[in-house]
Amino acid sequence: MTRRQATLSNKSPPVHPSCSYLAIGAAHNVIPPRRCSSRSMKKSPDRIASLVSRFETVYQKEMKNLPFVNHNIRVEAVGFRHQDDGLLGVLITPWFINLVLLPESIDVAECEEGSKSIIEFPSGEIEFTQCTDQQIGAYRSAALFRSVADFPDHAVARDVASRVMAELDIEHKNTMSISRRAIFTGRGLA
Repeated sequence: MTRRQATLSNKSPPVHPSCSYLAIGAAHNVIPPRRCSSRSMKKSPDRIASLVSRFETVYQKEMKNLPFVNHNIRVEAVGFRHQDDGLLGVLITPWFINLVLLPESIDVAECEEGSKSIIEFPSGEIEFTQCTDQQIGAYRSAALFRSVADFPDHAVARDVASRVMAELDIEHKNTMSISRRAIFTGRGLA
């Protein structure tokens, strides 16, 4: 039995909510995204529905009574769209909000859970963690909000998720030009 299976079956205490409940959490990495096996899992709409269903089940069975859960927020997949070889969108749950990439074709057994990858967007680089689940399959996740305790309601969480998806495609450039002379003399910086 793996550590994740033991955690999901409540046979050992979770290390951290982002690691123990489907391995969703922040990533800190260095390697480019790697492809898993090309064997097909589920079609795209089914994978999004499976993602929402799985996290709704986790909420109802394991998270509902925990003190950091915001009961004004519900599980929802927001803004999923085709991105390279998969679907990219935001997953809202009552305990976190993450950016999730669901690859089109994967093999759970051949994906290294916990491996890190950086994906380039027009807005900049985002670090993802490789996650696996028997119901969802393999997916990548990047933490946007590790806690939703301060979100007043679901509408605000959905608005934030929609804005995140819109901002991914906006290239942010430093439009301020600074000369070496300005740096050393302090003139022209204000």
